[in-house]
Amino acid sequence: MKKTLFYLCAVFIILLPLAGLNAFDWGVVVDSRSDIDLMEDEDAEYTPRFKSSIWFNHFWADDAETQYSFAGNVFYLYNEEEYHIFDTDLLRLGIKKGGLFGGETVMDASLGRFRFSDPTGIALDHLADGARARFDIGSAAVTGAAGYTGLLTKPEASVNMTLSDYVDDADDDVYFAPKRLFEQLRVEFPNLVEGQLLSVEGLFQQDLSGDDDELNSLHLAGALEGSLGSGFFYNVNGIFSRDISNDLSGYYGSGEVYLYMESFYNSRVSAGVLGGSEDFFTVSSPTLGLIVSPAPAKLTRVSADYSIRPWADRFDPFFRNLQFTAGGRAFYFDGEYTGMEAEGGVRFKPASDVGASLKGGMYLPDDGPNQGLIRLDVSVGL
Repeated sequence: MKKTLFYLCAVFIILLPLAGLNAFDWGVVVDSRSDIDLMEDEDAEYTPRFKSSIWFNHFWADDAETQYSFAGNVFYLYNEEEYHIFDTDLLRLGIKKGGLFGGETVMDASLGRFRFSDPTGIALDHLADGARARFDIGSAAVTGAAGYTGLLTKPEASVNMTLSDYVDDADDDVYFAPKRLFEQLRVEFPNLVEGQLLSVEGLFQQDLSGDDDELNSLHLAGALEGSLGSGFFYNVNGIFSRDISNDLSGYYGSGEVYLYMESFYNSRVSAGVLGGSEDFFTVSSPTLGLIVSPAPAKLTRVSADYSIRPWADRFDPFFRNLQFTAGGRAFYFDGEYTGMEAEGGVRFKPASDVGASLKGGMYLPDDGPNQGLIRLDVSVGL
């Protein structure tokens, strides 16, 4: 991490005098999350989490075709259960350049620590140290990326794929995330059919831990999304997973339709279904529920959600950004119903640097005690 920071700062210092146009901004953000876990016939459990960040963002340009940016932060994370750490979850040097290859191709490249994701957000959605370059030629875009997770601290990591990973995660003497290297190659067609976006990607992952149960993998993902007309939208995703080390293959699929009704208090209604086969797996752990979040393997989830912003047309920002949400999810494991989760909440952002959300939910299992959660998130920028 120290070497990465040194090299990025060195590049930043070298390029800064060359800039013809530049702008710099910085600030402090304090994030707070308070969870109250409720279990039937047990006492409620309170878990606080506080994160304070100092961030900066610098932008400069040589000309209209070439733009640079350097953004980052340093944060302090406090969790009453076990963690007190200093780290960064953003340290990125970026360059955007147009007119490449004698035409209108635009390159958008980044180097450093930032978030990587596959088109579905299921196989991979995680922080990593690495590089990414996207070339947009108008009718298509090609993206290549590579990242490494071994320098991340455990509280900010969720790339446990093997039994050894979970054992290390529970070991207080192990401070860093599993050593995984991944590469991505994505092709996007923004108007293959008018108003539709098709994305396909190959995701390759190598386990560098040296453990006996190492897992090297391949994921092939595809996503199609677009408009069906008059505020009606959809998305369809599919993933093929291959455990190269153990010669196992799995499949995942999902679909969602949603209707946005601006005339009816900016309402949004959605319904979706997702499911994975027995041997399907992911590189990072996706979040599939508020209270329970099972792995996608052998899982089927049916969901419905609704949100409304009744005062979105008002000038007052406090009421304009006030949103109410509700949703429900039914879970089936290996074809058998296992339980239902229901949640509701409110979000508001009275100012550009102040926001909060309050949500509550209940999980009603088919067998076992009921579970509940109340969560308050507050973010204040200074």
